[in-house]
Amino acid sequence: FSDLVAGLVKMGCLPRLRYLLEVLELPQSSMLDIVRTLRRISDHSAGIADEVARCPRLLPWLVGSCVRRCSELNGSSCAWLTEVFHLLRQLCDTSSAIAMRVWKMPDLVVALSRVLTDTAGEQPRVSTVCGAMRLWRSFLHGAAEAPDSVLPVASSFLDLYPALSSCYIKPSCTSGSTAEIASAMLDNFELLCRPEFLESGDIHWAHVSGLFKDALWWLKELKPVMQESVAPFSSAALVGSLLHFAASYTREIHRPTSSGTAGAGHVAVAESSPLALLDEYVLPCLQSPLLTSLLQAAPSVLWTTVVPDVSNSCALHRCCPRLNYQPSKMSAGLNAVVGALRWL
Repeated sequence: FSDLVAGLVKMGCLPRLRYLLEVLELPQSSMLDIVRTLRRISDHSAGIADEVARCPRLLPWLVGSCVRRCSELNGSSCAWLTEVFHLLRQLCDTSSAIAMRVWKMPDLVVALSRVLTDTAGEQPRVSTVCGAMRLWRSFLHGAAEAPDSVLPVASSFLDLYPALSSCYIKPSCTSGSTAEIASAMLDNFELLCRPEFLESGDIHWAHVSGLFKDALWWLKELKPVMQESVAPFSSAALVGSLLHFAASYTREIHRPTSSGTAGAGHVAVAESSPLALLDEYVLPCLQSPLLTSLLQAAPSVLWTTVVPDVSNSCALHRCCPRLNYQPSKMSAGLNAVVGALRWL
């Protein structure tokens, strides 16, 4: 019993859990408990997560359930999608092969697009939209390690930009829900600014340059928020994502070359030099009271280690102490600090 999770997997618990999901008509609350159990089992290690992904018929059933639930986005379906997206993301983060296998499953990309861009009827919950956005990030990470998949995966995400822009950029950058979703979206586009994607050559970068202009607009709109020494968690997360995205875009795509053309991404956006962008948009952000307070608080957070208390937890938690660890809300502030340091 030194490793309860590995023992349960060896005893064949995964096919049994899949049977409960696939065959029995359980209430949704019970099915969600099973998905959460699979999440905790997957969190044990990369090897166990791979066992979960290879469980016969499990991944196709999970993806199929997402496709079916996306046809009607209500409270019940959003609760289900949030949990399943989280489980799929855990599995996709285990290896590039799993990520690409999930991405290629029939109709999943269409279903994710529906979740991200559907504004009719009841608006999907923020956690569901962010879950879909982060699952896309797992696909992009997987594609970066599989050269043959870079172009199709990146292009299919870039094609979503016009709809994402109309849904989550201009309406209200200071509302909590919009800021959280926008932060997750910017993290994905920041990943697209990395060399693995830039060197693929044929990706249509116009949407990335469009988002860069929107990011600069955001930085201006967030100036009132940054005049306070304490900001909502979602706003601090958005500031961090904006700084990271702007830094990566400026370094990799917007940099001038000796010939006077655009940089590696071949994007002709030469209205302002990186130095002018720094002076006009980024320095006011770095000199704001919000960033000043975050920089002052960062050392104490960085040098404080929080050890989870597992003395009274269940056997599963004692085998997987990471399950009890919840990152502090200061992590968004630290992300903003790191983004600021990249400019300095």
